[in-house]
Amino acid sequence: MKKQIQVFIAVAAVLALVLLAGTVHAGRNYGGGPPPKPKITPPTLIEDVDAASHTIKIVSGEKRAVTTYTITPFTTIKINDKPGKVEDLKKGMKVSVSGKDGGNANRIEAYEMAGGDAPAEGEKKKK
Repeated sequence: MKKQIQVFIAVAAVLALVLLAGTVHAGRNYGGGPPPKPKITPPTLIEDVDAASHTIKIVSGEKRAVTTYTITPFTTIKINDKPGKVEDLKKGMKVSVSGKDGGNANRIEAYEMAGGDAPAEGEKKKK
């Protein structure tokens, strides 16, 4: 019985040290300097819209990669939070496209960039 208590105390002490060591390391900045600034990714913009072939090309990311999506009859299009059509999509609009890269677009949300008042990523335009 005495041996079991000693083993229990030893296990509890080791566990306490492991937990304590984890909390000490969690708050440290190992780089020695200020925390890094978050990267600001350029907005995703419409590069080209071809209403005849029902495709949209967008440019995104720091390397400005071009991705082409196919617009199907099942694609939901919103422009400035209102229902839109392929013909309403214009080059230079800020856009968010959901769907497989190089495949069909499930949803397209575009915002006009007039006066720079397009909403930021993830925000909706105020009415």
